[in-house]
Amino acid sequence: MKKRLKLLINVTRDKRVHEKLENFIAQNRVVSGMFDRTYVKSREEFLREIPSADVLFSFVVPEIAMEQAENLKWLHFASAGVEKSLGPALRKKKIKLSCSRGIHATSIAEYILMQMLAFSKGLRQAYRFQEKREWQFEALTQKRFDLEGRTVAIIGLGSIGLRVARLAKAFDMRVIGTINNPRKLAHVDKVYPSTKLNECIKQADFVVLSAPVTEKTFHLIGETELSLMKPNSYLINIGRGKLIDETALIK
Repeated sequence: MKKRLKLLINVTRDKRVHEKLENFIAQNRVVSGMFDRTYVKSREEFLREIPSADVLFSFVVPEIAMEQAENLKWLHFASAGVEKSLGPALRKKKIKLSCSRGIHATSIAEYILMQMLAFSKGLRQAYRFQEKREWQFEALTQKRFDLEGRTVAIIGLGSIGLRVARLAKAFDMRVIGTINNPRKLAHVDKVYPSTKLNECIKQADFVVLSAPVTEKTFHLIGETELSLMKPNSYLINIGRGKLIDETALIK
């Protein structure tokens, strides 16, 4: 009989993830038979249990924990982004790494569409008038516009970006975007290589940043890129803040 692996789970702060994980394990006999599950609720518990763990399911993993993870064979991140945990200790270990890429695609894509609708319909201004108990019809309709026929440039056509493209097409928008390896993608009218970023954003009414932060994408949007955007266009960043040069943005 094979030895059961110790699965250390450090996601109790997020009840939804916790419940989904338990439901998945309960429905899969093979998986449930492989692991002895240990849940931790504090940093102290985490550091006490990590040395004997075979598999770790967690969000951010502190450097001190990785230094003590002597038996670890597989680390799965409960989030899509992993850069906060890629310290020296983890880089030295020969273990399997995986992440929950795409886990937030639906909710984040809907958030982006909400923002585009709010901008196009002047929702913020409408709320301000409502709070003042004022009916300003001309002010509310003067700058309002439809999404139909407008262009959205999605910088980073990953799981979130493609979900945005699908929703944008439901509003009859023109969808363009960038990806490292250009290829035909569903719901995208024109795909550009990442090196053609400037050509892409200068056409857009909405620029959506959904790229990961890497050495190549640090300050991806700077003074040059901002100057190429249409005067009345909108920039929506759902990635890390480091994608944008904030000094240039403030200018």
